Amino acid sequence: MAHICVIDDNPLILKSVELALRKIGHAVTTLDNLDLFIKILDGQTFDLIICDYSIMRDSIKEIIALVSKKMPSVRFMIMSGRIPDDLKDIPFIQKPFRISELRKKVELILRGEE
Repeated sequence: MAHICVIDDNPLILKSVELALRKIGHAVTTLDNLDLFIKILDGQTFDLIICDYSIMRDSIKEIIALVSKKMPSVRFMIMSGRIPDDLKDIPFIQKPFRISELRKKVELILRGEE
């Protein structure tokens, strides 16, 4: 079981992803904005952070560097309706996605295979 943080400003996506990942045994923390995520960083440890690209777009590299200093083994996955050109080295899932696709990708990332 992994502890996964999901950050998205769409409540439907947050709930869908949360339910999908809890159903396969993961603990899930959902947040609807980046400010809240920054506030809880000192008190939480995550195995995987899944974030909507539009929330982190302007500061994504800085956020990843900050989080990686606090949680060196954390992994990241970006969600977006379009494929970001500037993030080729970070796992990505394109919206809309199937729950089965999300689960498969999460498991691959957690095993270090993606």
